[in-house]
Amino acid sequence: VRRDHWDASLADLWLSTLSRILIGIRRYGHGGAILLSDRVEGLNVRYGLPYERLSAALDRAAVLDIVRSGYSDKIYEQYLEHPDPARSIPVPKYLGEREVERDIEETEDEITGCIRFLSSLSRVDGLLWFNRNLMLQGFGVVIQTSAEPGKVFSSNSARALTLSEIDIRNFGTRHRSMMRQCHADPDAVGFVVSQDGD
Repeated sequence: VRRDHWDASLADLWLSTLSRILIGIRRYGHGGAILLSDRVEGLNVRYGLPYERLSAALDRAAVLDIVRSGYSDKIYEQYLEHPDPARSIPVPKYLGEREVERDIEETEDEITGCIRFLSSLSRVDGLLWFNRNLMLQGFGVVIQTSAEPGKVFSSNSARALTLSEIDIRNFGTRHRSMMRQCHADPDAVGFVVSQDGD
């Protein structure tokens, strides 16, 4: 099924999952951090835990959503768009669509379970380290990169249309170490949840 919105829809699924992990970390009330990076340099991984279940479930959810759309589109185009009272919708078409919907519900439950598990790992001191596909690489990770970035900027919007320079010394250890790591690894993205939930 080709649709113009698939890229955006799949990105939303990935981003909402990341957001749910961060919200889960915030709910524990002690802060935490997530690093998305494919590099181990500068990281002391205390508890290596290659955990691919979330990434696999996200892939499966995306495929199932596309398959469900295919069933829905065929039923609509062949039977509902121009209804013919003499022609009924074959039961296997409805059963196929319903089976995919059941698989989607099960996969959504699996994703929720993965999010709860991953969020709970934030209670161990150190950050959660994921690769770009949201596969956990380890937890309790300590950033050892020590080189300070020359300048750090802040923005009040996601698009970063306006920037203001900030002093890294005004931040806590967790924030400063994340800034150092992201400066050393330009492809990395870091998230820090402070103890007060910011």
